[in-house]
Amino acid sequence: MLEFKSKWDVETPIAEPDSYVTDPERGLESAYPDENFIVSRTKTGEVLSRYSDDYWDLTPYTEHSRASRIIYFKKALPDVAESGVILSEYKWIMFMLISISNYGRAGFLSVSTIYKHSTVVSFIARYCSLKKITIHNLFCDEGQMRKFFNSPDTEKQTERVLAVIRSISTIDKNISGFDIVDSPTQLFSRKLPRDRSKQTVIIPSRIFSSIISSCHDWLNEFMPVKDRFLELVKKAHTSKAYARSKNRQKINVPGIKVLEDNFQSACHCLELSSYVSRKGIHDLHDISRHLRTIQYSCKLLIHIYTGMRNNEVSSLRYDCFHKETSVNGRVFRIVGETTKLIGVRKSARWVTSQEIEPAINVARQISKIIAGCMGINDDNHILFLPVSNLAFSCSSKKARNFSQSGFFDINSSIFSIAIEEGDIKELQQISPNVDWLSEARFQIGAVWPVSTHQFRRTLAVYAAQSGLVSLISLKRQLLRISVCPATCSGFIRPGISV
Repeated sequence: MLEFKSKWDVETPIAEPDSYVTDPERGLESAYPDENFIVSRTKTGEVLSRYSDDYWDLTPYTEHSRASRIIYFKKALPDVAESGVILSEYKWIMFMLISISNYGRAGFLSVSTIYKHSTVVSFIARYCSLKKITIHNLFCDEGQMRKFFNSPDTEKQTERVLAVIRSISTIDKNISGFDIVDSPTQLFSRKLPRDRSKQTVIIPSRIFSSIISSCHDWLNEFMPVKDRFLELVKKAHTSKAYARSKNRQKINVPGIKVLEDNFQSACHCLELSSYVSRKGIHDLHDISRHLRTIQYSCKLLIHIYTGMRNNEVSSLRYDCFHKETSVNGRVFRIVGETTKLIGVRKSARWVTSQEIEPAINVARQISKIIAGCMGINDDNHILFLPVSNLAFSCSSKKARNFSQSGFFDINSSIFSIAIEEGDIKELQQISPNVDWLSEARFQIGAVWPVSTHQFRRTLAVYAAQSGLVSLISLKRQLLRISVCPATCSGFIRPGISV
């Protein structure tokens, strides 16, 4: 008999899923877990998902609290009797990936990877349903596998499909029940494109400098008014009437006798009228959006001055900024967590600049106000708490966890930097193998499309190009297993792995 236990990080033992015991000699006769097998529990130990459920909620085991992780099974297949066997196989595969597979850097798959794999297994299940074959028929028949990999839909995600198959292949076939044929997977592994031109683009120096200046400008304008601005935020959250129109106050507070200040009066009393006028802020919804924009500016500056990944910054705690004294003077560090080096959450530290301190302080002050509005009375919370939890937020849906989920729609509020001919020439020097003139997103006159990972690659290139930073130091700062030192004419080529 073999016993498999969850390797996911849990806050308390009572949150652990059940252990799985199987007898490989009996094969599938004993493989499938009991219907009441507990797949997930809440942090306080209540049953969240059982094996027989139509969906499994794995959210309590996520590396970060940024999003829910729920696998829906029946949504993938048509509601017909023939889908029953495929649905059972779909569940069994996901269960094996969660509990048994030893694939991955840490010897198991993280919740985020499991969630991504679930979309691939769902695709495989739909394909089998349409072809009226089982997943077992597909995996164990070379002819069926070749047809599957040659289908146009599969070609679009060959690499993801192969990753799932490799994960399943690590499991003893006497346990999994899948004796997966090798030749098609080996064939299509060799055919995978190695297109380095699709890596995250490096930001041209002029645009990079403009982004940094823009983020600092937003903060420099906000800092003189931040205390009064956040006082308005706190009052507007506490009172359903404050800073609202006369009609809205009567709707929010039926029978109100004495009306409170409307938005314009509230801003006048707090000496914010000039600031909100310059920023185009006309009501509390605009206040909510502006607060998110300030948070976003702070977040981008952390990316710029550390090279951290998006999920690493999003999960930073309130007390993440540390000042230390060394033989070389003051050292400034960001302390957080990463999952990239070994696949599981672990503490990590990034050297940074004193330039980032104002951004951290502003982010902390905003976080402190939102935490108070959410009933959090200590500093044990993340740095970027969700504005959507404010009573007047323009979001109609309150965040289900302590994470800022909606930064993507406010890029244009901060940046509208048009690409110039010199930027294209610089891109051609950095990545000569890319046909930049045919890239639709990077045409002269178009607005530069900002993404957080661009700052990571850009930092790597400019740091290495300066000659002041060794590749070993760069590897340590970016928390990479390796950094490719492929340089030419003073520029790092797209082969650099960041």
